Amino acid sequence: MFRAYSDLGRVERHVSVALHATDLLDQMVGTQPEHRQPWSYYRGRIGMKLRSVGRRESNATR
Repeated sequence: MFRAYSDLGRVERHVSVALHATDLLDQMVGTQPEHRQPWSYYRGRIGMKLRSVGRRESNATR
């Protein structure tokens, strides 16, 4: 039973990361090119989210 909840939590975190990336992409596409942040800004924000999720997963498995 615990394993099922653990797997469900992992799936929920991955969905959260995907939604965050999609939201950032929507922000980028919905902005005029001259007012848009550079791609590295969005890539960095997605990377920050991925690192924080990875840390939580590694702490949960200890």
